[in-house]
Amino acid sequence: MSNLAWLILILGWLIFVLYYISSFLRWGVLTLSSYFWLRYTVLPVLIMPIFAGSEKNMEAVGGAIFAIRQHLDQAFFLSVLGVVFLIVGMGLATFSSGRSYLFDFIESGYSFWQTRTGAWLSFLMILLATAGLFALGVRPFEGREFAFENPSIRPVINLYAVILPTTAISLLVYGFAGGRKFIAMGLFCSVLGLMIGTRGASIEALFAFVICIIIAYRYRNLLVFGASAFAFILVAVGLGILRSSADGQAAPDLIDSLSAQIFYGNNFSDFRDYAWILSGFKGQFYHGMTYLAGYTALIPAFISEFRNDYRTGVITTTLAGLDPEFHAGLRPTLFGEAYLNFGIPGIIFAATLFGFYFGKLHLWVHTDLPRNGLGVRRVACGYIAFLFLFNAVFTPSFYYVYVVSAWLLGGIILSWLLTVPDRTDTNDLPSAG
Repeated sequence: MSNLAWLILILGWLIFVLYYISSFLRWGVLTLSSYFWLRYTVLPVLIMPIFAGSEKNMEAVGGAIFAIRQHLDQAFFLSVLGVVFLIVGMGLATFSSGRSYLFDFIESGYSFWQTRTGAWLSFLMILLATAGLFALGVRPFEGREFAFENPSIRPVINLYAVILPTTAISLLVYGFAGGRKFIAMGLFCSVLGLMIGTRGASIEALFAFVICIIIAYRYRNLLVFGASAFAFILVAVGLGILRSSADGQAAPDLIDSLSAQIFYGNNFSDFRDYAWILSGFKGQFYHGMTYLAGYTALIPAFISEFRNDYRTGVITTTLAGLDPEFHAGLRPTLFGEAYLNFGIPGIIFAATLFGFYFGKLHLWVHTDLPRNGLGVRRVACGYIAFLFLFNAVFTPSFYYVYVVSAWLLGGIILSWLLTVPDRTDTNDLPSAG
């Protein structure tokens, strides 16, 4: 990268450290905002650019590394531009009053699944859905491969991949307040994710649950938090390595392979992927086509020529010179899709709007946040709202919004039809002490 890019990167680190110290002193090791900054800004924009140009990436990208190097500056400056206007949007949110209808909808729908009736019903649904997948011929640990081999079944696999971690988190959150057996159910659902091949979703469910507890209880042991976060990363990457070995590839040296996968592999490659995408982008903006294809995710791509041609995954793989028939897609940094559609004005608009609603979400979650099970539940609702916002600006998984919205609406309807008092919701919640 250029000297200017390195200077901005160092300045970004200084700003983040000052912000994090302030956040830590007030809220503890993590808030909804600091979680976002760590995962979606510090990691892809302030850490991974350091490694993105190394020849060690050749194992993942081959000879494309030379084209990637030529676009690292462009990817970095566009990513930083998005961060700047995201901060502007969050600043504007401080002048906004009133709650969002989206947050109220999520909280209302989630409340039913946080009752004993809702918890048992959701667990039964997962058991039936899993049995249905196996009846369709899905092989253990090979759900993703089965989806590629059978495009007509892909929507069913996608549905399961969304509802499984959502239900797992819900059961874990309810179990935290209402009983150990529900925690066991949530853990069982996560294991089912591994069985069906959705490794990321399974780890994500456990990770999100721990994050909800940390935020709600204002956890302050920074050393333990850092070690735990690193352990989650190692587990996620390690499972991928073991899975590759199980597929018949030679077993690698675990330590060397872990470091290579973290810094030069495809697990945290958003920034490198952005530069790779830009290497094939010649200014042919898509004028909202990928967003339209993403927002119409309820239409299966195999019956829609438009969705099949303009899905973000197809566009990004094509721009990188890959075959979308065999590659699910590349991930740019957060506002990369906005740039591909509308250029720099698209980044400014998307980042400002995202920042505004994310700022409102942060205020909603953290204002008078109780240090008990109700607080954990509110953070879990905030996590869902965040994923709604995230998928609105980066659309390959916008299907998540439809599926979870239906799940929440179902909760509202069932709550109205099956109003059942649940004492565990109010009387059995753990206290901060």
